[in-house]
Amino acid sequence: MKKIIIFSFILFQIFTTSIYSQTDTVNINNMSFKPATLTISAGKKVVWINKTNQDHTSTSGINCTKDGKWNSGYISEGQSFSRIFDSVGTYNYFCIPHCLSGMKGKIIVKENKNPSKENEALKKKENEEPQKENKEVRKPTPNFKGLDIINAVTTQTLDKGILDFTIYHRFDDLTGINGGSQRFFGLDNIRDFRMALAYGLVKNVTIGVGRSKGDWFIAPYQEVKNLYDGFIKIRLCSQDSSNKKFPFSIAVYANTVYTAMKSEDIPGSEAHFNNFTDRFSHSVQIIAAHNFSKYLSLQLMPVYLRRNWVNTSPGMNGMSMDELDLFSLGGGIRWGFTDRVAIVAEYFYVFSDYRKKNKDIFSNPLAIGFEFNTGGHIFHINLSNATGIIPNTFIPYTTSSWLKNGFRLGFSISRKFSINKKRK
Repeated sequence: MKKIIIFSFILFQIFTTSIYSQTDTVNINNMSFKPATLTISAGKKVVWINKTNQDHTSTSGINCTKDGKWNSGYISEGQSFSRIFDSVGTYNYFCIPHCLSGMKGKIIVKENKNPSKENEALKKKENEEPQKENKEVRKPTPNFKGLDIINAVTTQTLDKGILDFTIYHRFDDLTGINGGSQRFFGLDNIRDFRMALAYGLVKNVTIGVGRSKGDWFIAPYQEVKNLYDGFIKIRLCSQDSSNKKFPFSIAVYANTVYTAMKSEDIPGSEAHFNNFTDRFSHSVQIIAAHNFSKYLSLQLMPVYLRRNWVNTSPGMNGMSMDELDLFSLGGGIRWGFTDRVAIVAEYFYVFSDYRKKNKDIFSNPLAIGFEFNTGGHIFHINLSNATGIIPNTFIPYTTSSWLKNGFRLGFSISRKFSINKKRK
């Protein structure tokens, strides 16, 4: 009996080792395939696993042109795609959205000199499986695809060595005296413009800088402009289906903003700087997101904002004194009705006695828009009553109301680059 048990164990080890040896893995990291060149024996299976928070593909072809041998479709974070190579040859492949950035790979298949009946049976079985079964979801699709919902930041961070460049535009009112057909529905005027660079410093840590034009606000007709900002975002944890006790993604975001606008010798002016520190403002927020399904995600964002340049002169234009410190609670939603297109919206409630007393002037920021994810770019087109883009401006200085046709068109487009890729 003992000999039978030992013999059975040896057969089991031989069989499982034979199956395991049939699989090779290509990891997708930092907008590259690792290894970029993989040499295998005929009959082996190759599995591509996406370990980034971006969507990628494994598509056969050369010079970014498909040759029709295979195409994985978009592989999201935590998903995998597999294919068995049973013919000797060299197979080039690439990632559709990132091919022009150099995301390419190669599979070299050599003759299998020691084929076995078990391996042949395994190869036949796996080749008969439907292609869609070659993708397995290990954890949910990321809560939000990009670094921003519209104005609000998300829990998403960049992978190490990835650079994101984003351009934001906010135009004038769609209707009313500042919009309409005569002013091409507000497109003739730019209320705010921003360029930002974000960089994945290490895993789950993103840093960045930005430059905003800034805008004037109605009360008391002051300008907050020429803004430079630096920011950091740290993702503390990610939602995972295996961790049901804590099904959230949580991140912390903080920024510091400096205004380079010319100082004014007018008491009560937002530009009346008594010292250098008056030119700064700071914000900190905790972001908690939950992915309910592949298509629906929600997010909450408590925000603390400190402004050193606030007009604190009582009685300015008959108004009470503004606060240096503000608290706000934001909420965001993303509903993707396809894998590539989603509706996004966000709202911030500002806790401010000053704004309550002047509710005919100030409004809470509300924005709604569409998100288009091409894999290489994320494009937003939106409508918002806020003219500002960063929290230091759109939270305290939103003075337009949706109920009074005070909303405007805006858009943003982002592109990611890998800048730490080693080239031969």
